[in-house]
Amino acid sequence: SSVIICSQSAFDAIDQIVDDQGRGLLQPNPANATEMRILGRPVHVVSDAFLPNGTGTGTPAEIFIGDAREFATLFRRDAFEIASTNIGGNAWATDSTEIRGITRLCVSKFDTAAMVRRSITL
Repeated sequence: SSVIICSQSAFDAIDQIVDDQGRGLLQPNPANATEMRILGRPVHVVSDAFLPNGTGTGTPAEIFIGDAREFATLFRRDAFEIASTNIGGNAWATDSTEIRGITRLCVSKFDTAAMVRRSITL
């Protein structure tokens, strides 16, 4: 159940790595051609905005390897809160009702050895 999580910049750097026979480290999943794998493990790519890297050549990009479900869990801390108004905000000017929802989430680590953080030089 282990996966590899990396930024788009780290993914691009990993895509350039080849073995001694000239094969790329990243291989497409035979069942889903749009999914890439490393040694059979799925690679999940997130935007550089969510997993920032250093700027310029020679800077490190972080890669997370392991089982994220065993590492931590996300849970709701309080009840979901809903409120509406037809007077405040832009509701009066647009003759409409505005609704907002608030949820409070928390993260708790379970097994810190289930995932490791490594870096690759861009």
